[in-house]
Amino acid sequence: MCRWWRWRRLRRGRGTPRPRARYYQQKERGFESERFQCLPLHIAAAVALATIAAACGGDGGSSRPLATSPWNPPEPIPVTTGEYTPVISGLSPADIQRPLGFEQIAGNQANGIRIFRSFEDYRQYMDWCNFDPQDTRWSDLLKFQWLPPGTEAITPQSAVLCPGGALSVVSVDFEAGLSELSVTFWAGRRALLTEDEVVGLFAGTISGRSAIVAVGVPDGFPHTQVVIATDKGSIDVDTRFAPLEDVLAFAGGIGCHDC
Repeated sequence: MCRWWRWRRLRRGRGTPRPRARYYQQKERGFESERFQCLPLHIAAAVALATIAAACGGDGGSSRPLATSPWNPPEPIPVTTGEYTPVISGLSPADIQRPLGFEQIAGNQANGIRIFRSFEDYRQYMDWCNFDPQDTRWSDLLKFQWLPPGTEAITPQSAVLCPGGALSVVSVDFEAGLSELSVTFWAGRRALLTEDEVVGLFAGTISGRSAIVAVGVPDGFPHTQVVIATDKGSIDVDTRFAPLEDVLAFAGGIGCHDC
């Protein structure tokens, strides 16, 4: 999924665990350097609340670096109430229907968004400024109008800068029940990597912005990727174990300032 570990993946290669799993692996191995220390609970809570603020604002990357990498405290921070239990198991390719207003597409580009099926090609395209994933800063670039019931913030919203100080990547991760929702803003790039066996690839608009949607059903569970073109790059939404209609509702409510 498109988050901090993917930044490391772009720099070093494929196949690293999700943030929570990696945190606990490092802790069990005893590598509790400052980079893997827990954020104080009150700070993490403030970051999570800022993540879902309704108003747009900020410049994407704060001048204040993170004291640690964007690892969450051991316990996720609740940001919405309720329980999220969608029926998502046992899906087949025939269950994936074209979203209303979207068109089935093929090829390597649509709506100004490039489509990659090779990780190496994708990596070379996306890693455009040789950013340092450990130089991570607080961010309030992304705003969310709707999150599923029972959503928890897994990582604080954080930004990575290019060596000259320009914004490169902003990312934040949520979980709702068993569903995973990761959001990344990529400055200067609009691309989708479809490594799973995609059974539906669609082009259309989301909240007035050009977008493409890719849906796969690995092992009968939905994996949905959405890339929304913005003026200065793209918003990448990567979800697992969530219904397509909820993913589109979530993606349609994402706002950002000066992106």
